[in-house]
This record gives sequence, C-alpha cells and structure tokens, in this order.
Amino acid sequence: MRYFSLVALLAVAFIASTMGRASAQTLLHLHADHIAFYYDRFLVEADGHVRVRTSDGTTIEGDTFTMDLKLNRFMIAGHVSLQDATGNLTGAALADFITFKRVYFIPVTSAPDRWTYLNGDYSHPAKGRIMPGDTFAFPDLSHSRLSLTAHS
Repeated sequence: MRYFSLVALLAVAFIASTMGRASAQTLLHLHADHIAFYYDRFLVEADGHVRVRTSDGTTIEGDTFTMDLKLNRFMIAGHVSLQDATGNLTGAALADFITFKRVYFIPVTSAPDRWTYLNGDYSHPAKGRIMPGDTFAFPDLSHSRLSLTAHS
C-alpha cells in the first residue's frame, strides 16, 4: 500500500507541475472529514464539511467534493457557500472548469436558475446559459481502487 501511496503522490505532483506550465497556476487547499484519491482515475473525492480555499482567496464550502485532475475541474455539491472579496453566494452546486476560467453555479433562489461566472468575476453572473451536460455529474467509482485517504 505504501508503494501505491508514493506513486499516487508523485503522480499528483507531476500533474500539478505540468498544469502550472500550461497556464497560470491555481492552487486548491482542500479540507474535509474524508478525502480519497483514486490513482486509476486521477480523481480526488471528499465528503463531510468540505472546505476549499483557492489561491485567489475564494472559499467554497459544501457537503461533497469531486475533482478530475486530468480535466482540471472540480465540483462541490450540497449546501454550497462561496465567499470572495465581492460577497457571499449560496447554492446547491458549483463546478469550476479551471482551464476555461468558467464556474457553473446552481443558486438557491425563488425560481430554478443556473448561473455562469467568467474569469473569476462572481459579481456579474451570466444567468440562464447552457452548461456542459456533465457539469454536475459525479463519477462512478464502483470499479475504482482507493489509493490514498486524508483529511487535508
């Protein structure tokens, strides 16, 4: 198990370093009751009191988290709260497509809606835009092997 842990850690470090060369680097600090890394899929999953702080100071909290390291995107769902310099948002789910600088958000409002934020500007949502079909889809991990667990 230690061998797989070391391999997984090195793989994450390699991916993070190569992603940084391609575009401006975004760091995510993830804390949760349970964090799991699936080496075979390059997925990070977290549940329970999830808190993500991005390198620009934005804090996002929710019930559950998934990140696809190959696609460079993450999602937080369930009682989502986002706080940045412009204020606070509450919603049901948030998906950040880091490479494309797009954040898709399902707000808690009186009528169903979906908002898109471009280039980290959370004060001007593009409301009602079409989103990718898999924006809020959790991966099926039933045939994946757990490689590492953590809390932060």
